[in-house]
Amino acid sequence: MSGWATQRLADRMAAREQNRLDLDAAAARQAVALAQADERAEKQRAARDAAMSRRRARRSAARQAAAGWLAVHTVEVLIYALAVLCAAMAVPAMAVYGLRIYGAVTGVLLPALTELGAWAFAGAVQASRRRHPDRPVRWLAVGVIVFAATGAALNLAHGWSTHGPLAGVVMAAVSVAGIVAHQLAVASPPRSRAERTAARHGRLVERRLARARRAAVRRAVVELSPDGTVRLVYQTGVYGTRRRGLAPAVAPGLPVDPVDGWDAGLSVLLASALPEGVVEPAGTDLTDPTPAHPTTELDQQVSDGGVGRLGGPVGWGGARGPAAVRSAGDEDGWTPGEPAGAAEADR
Repeated sequence: MSGWATQRLADRMAAREQNRLDLDAAAARQAVALAQADERAEKQRAARDAAMSRRRARRSAARQAAAGWLAVHTVEVLIYALAVLCAAMAVPAMAVYGLRIYGAVTGVLLPALTELGAWAFAGAVQASRRRHPDRPVRWLAVGVIVFAATGAALNLAHGWSTHGPLAGVVMAAVSVAGIVAHQLAVASPPRSRAERTAARHGRLVERRLARARRAAVRRAVVELSPDGTVRLVYQTGVYGTRRRGLAPAVAPGLPVDPVDGWDAGLSVLLASALPEGVVEPAGTDLTDPTPAHPTTELDQQVSDGGVGRLGGPVGWGGARGPAAVRSAGDEDGWTPGEPAGAAEADR
């Protein structure tokens, strides 16, 4: 075989090998593409399944939330459904009545006064109680009553003038049925005995606190500062409320100021009530709760915790007081206000 044929054979073999390699590479690329396509499809399926699961979870949560809300607001749903039914019957009738009375298209706005006026005040009452529980709603309630009565009167007049008294009564009842049910069941729902008791207790506490604050302001003094500003100064302490103001009081379990104005005044009064120059009986000490050696029957009664002939208590705070001193002095002929030496001289 010549060299040309050998070269040609080698070229054909090389071409076949290259063709085989190209086919293998194409097959590998196709396999990679198929794997990538399968991976993308799997990811898409997983994404669709996840999105479907999220939608199912959201729908389930929404259903549960709706069921929970409905369970809590069942009364409101029923009352508002009743109100819608009443409005569906009353509003068209009052629109026709207003058109007939006013003789113009503006008469169809009459239901805004007869039906929506009371509901506007009812909504204001409910919003005020939710946002500001402590704010009074008395005048808003008066507005509900006034507009509901106006609507009932106009519906009564409409039915009476058109179909007779019975029709007027029915139309008036339909007009106010929704707002009355709302005020009874939603705006002012019935409360338990414990809730009523707590509310009554809270009102009593608020009234007493307000009365105490007014009394404290009345008895407060004014402190004037060098720059001309003034402020009220209150006397701290424990007080009881009286009809005419505050009075000092002692509450069990609370600390008591040992030295205040009343105690100081009482000490001065007791000190001035004792006569000067009183001679202690033998074996006794006026500062000691009991005599060292009781010698008389009266002393024995006093030492045993009894009282003298005047019936007064045996001293203050455990010490023998003026009543006991006077009783002991009466045995010797001594009277209060008389020096002890005078009684000895008389004897």
